[in-house]
Amino acid sequence: MFGKPLDSYTLILSMAMLSVLLTAFSLITARSMPVRRTALHAWGLATLLSGVGLFLLQMRHEWSWFITSFIANTLVLLGAAYGLLAHDRLLDLKLNRARYAAPLVLGFASIACTHLFGLPQRVIVTAVSAAMGGLFAMNAIALLQSARTQWRLITAVSTATMLLLTAALLVRAFASAFGAADTTRYGSSTATNLGPFLLDLIYTLNCSLWIFDTVHDQQRRSAEDAAQRDGLTGLFNRSAFFELAAATLARQPMKSCALVMLDIDHFKRINDSMGHAAGDSTLAHAARQISSSVRLLDLAGRYGGEEFCILLPGCGIDEARELAERLVADAARQSVRLRDGRTASYTLSAGYAVAEVPTQPHAADELLSILLERADQALYEAKHLGRNRAVGARQALAPA
Repeated sequence: MFGKPLDSYTLILSMAMLSVLLTAFSLITARSMPVRRTALHAWGLATLLSGVGLFLLQMRHEWSWFITSFIANTLVLLGAAYGLLAHDRLLDLKLNRARYAAPLVLGFASIACTHLFGLPQRVIVTAVSAAMGGLFAMNAIALLQSARTQWRLITAVSTATMLLLTAALLVRAFASAFGAADTTRYGSSTATNLGPFLLDLIYTLNCSLWIFDTVHDQQRRSAEDAAQRDGLTGLFNRSAFFELAAATLARQPMKSCALVMLDIDHFKRINDSMGHAAGDSTLAHAARQISSSVRLLDLAGRYGGEEFCILLPGCGIDEARELAERLVADAARQSVRLRDGRTASYTLSAGYAVAEVPTQPHAADELLSILLERADQALYEAKHLGRNRAVGARQALAPA
């Protein structure tokens, strides 16, 4: 009434065709997404290896056992490994490769031993199913780690699919090792045999959607971040700094905050005596020094020309003084190596101000303006006193 029941051959052939299409789409997407090209190439290779391997499994009654079992299972196993590698590259997880080498060694050893010593086919089914189950479990862990920083529904669905696929593969491995051989042989229509293939099809579709969606999301975030950055120094540009600083002051629950303003001493002299390229190198060097000295929650921006400013949420006078004095001292000890082999030296002057944060969100813009004005006055005083020093505002600003 409902036609022929689903069999593993039809399912495997459908998966092979889908894998080839996803490979082509991954490679095409990689050309327009250079930032994540390695991840997309890894996923394209994963789907290609899996697709070819599954197609060879489909041809087991037409071609030799070596091609349709030895090579086919090897390719499928490599496809699962490259899938994990794609997640690693996409999420920058820096996974320990020795961990996922163990399942690969198990799978390859069983395939080789079956071919060399004439072991039963169920040895390959057991070992490859267990190895792939381990690789998919690592994939699920990788997605769970990414979900800590940003939860998305598609991530949750992909993780759930991987966990189900892991469970199905481990059940198949157990059934192959201890159950009847007919329940897990290729071509049988049992739930133990069809379940992993069906879940693998769902996993391939779902994970492909997750990878493409994640790549596009990262590309969008990268473009937004680039629009907020100063092209020379990599710090936030003036407008982005003001916007983010005001939002931070309005949002963050804190009692006080500090702002540090910095200026490169005699910067015009560097430009005039050594050239504008030397000036650009000095600006970039100072920006790297600032970036390496602040916390993750701090905001550092290029205020204009050779001036920089740093917002320190939750910091008081002692923390502001310590940072400002450290930046001034570090600059005096360093030198900038120029492209032509020469070196340039520079010093910094710093002014800092501290304020208690008002409870009214609407006062954030006004508070930021006052902080900038007071820090700028302190910076002017540092310049007047001889430069190469840090000076604090004369008194803390009370809440509005």
